[in-house]
Amino acid sequence: MTDFLAGNPPCVTPAKENNEVLMSIQHQIRAFAGTFILVSLLLAHYHSTYWLWFTAFVGANLVQSAFTDLCPLEMFLRKIEKKPKSLDFGRT
Repeated sequence: MTDFLAGNPPCVTPAKENNEVLMSIQHQIRAFAGTFILVSLLLAHYHSTYWLWFTAFVGANLVQSAFTDLCPLEMFLRKIEKKPKSLDFGRT
């Protein structure tokens, strides 16, 4: 309850392992997607408008993963980090 009063609801309290704060897979996916979208928009502006197709691909992948819970980046990150879903916030 003190985490909630401090502004950190229990569902988003960072997981810790060996006193090291871990970023959840979901937060990593959001960071990757946001970075890819911003970079592709910059490339579309300064290089070629065809980069907007990459932006559309990232957006479509985010939408389909919201409905199917199937995300290639999530599968890749789980394999390289060997992080169980139990460390993700609010997921089982």
